[in-house]
Amino acid sequence: MNTSLAPAAVPTNPTPYTREQIDLIKRQVAVGVTDDELRLFLYQCQRTGLDALTKQIYAIKRGGRLTIQTAIDGFRLIAQRTGDYRGQVGPFWCGANGIWADVWLSNEAPVAAKVGVWRKDFTEPVWGVARTAAYAAHDERGHFLGLWRNMPDTMIAKCAEALALRKAFPHELSGVYTGDEINEQAVDHSTGEIVPAPRSLPKPKPQPKAAPQPAGPQTIVARVLGVLKRPMKSGGERYVISTDPIGTYISDRLDDATAAKAAQEAGLPIEITFQTTPDGRAIESLREVDPDPPTEEPPL
Repeated sequence: MNTSLAPAAVPTNPTPYTREQIDLIKRQVAVGVTDDELRLFLYQCQRTGLDALTKQIYAIKRGGRLTIQTAIDGFRLIAQRTGDYRGQVGPFWCGANGIWADVWLSNEAPVAAKVGVWRKDFTEPVWGVARTAAYAAHDERGHFLGLWRNMPDTMIAKCAEALALRKAFPHELSGVYTGDEINEQAVDHSTGEIVPAPRSLPKPKPQPKAAPQPAGPQTIVARVLGVLKRPMKSGGERYVISTDPIGTYISDRLDDATAAKAAQEAGLPIEITFQTTPDGRAIESLREVDPDPPTEEPPL
């Protein structure tokens, strides 16, 4: 019996979506794609059996190229529908010592995770191994972002599972990626592999002359976006208050941070009097402002 796979024919009408539904997908799910990229995305919807309208699958433009993404649940559903999926082994995590564990109890992020996927016609599970350093989303200071900050073990395990599922079911999952895999990554469209996103170096710009700093304190009224606590090298703590209109202000006083946080939670603006210093805009005073002060009634 011939068990070879025939190449899949590209249908002329790739999806059962109506014209109105396709327009909705282009506006909400595949934003910014060209018509050709939209046709490719709709073909992948049909090939994988995932529904774009319920956002089981979606299209992202990265570096001017189309990347088709889904959640890990979409990968599991695609694998199950093949009839060949026989479950998983793991996940397992390890630290820098390379010892694998079936539960991660450390407060530190794991160094790597691995997941094995069973397929009925394979004699051994197919393993996907993912390193946290290669996949985690970071800010400019190297700190984890989003869910990577709160549950790095779960996030890296999902990346390892996606790798294993793609290895076990390449025909069904080629060209489709999970959002967890490509937080800071790019797709090599010649090989389909995930690679570190290229970092373009900015062109050197002539340094503008520094504007003269105001000699005295200034006062602004703004709304609080966030309050952060930063340790100082000399000891103690410094509070950084970010506001809208965009700006950051610093204070060494806990009272300023507490008042700013209370104003943020109450949705009230604050009045900040600050002095520009080499370290930044140093707060001299801070208070809540009533956005709707009572008006005096005209005399009778």
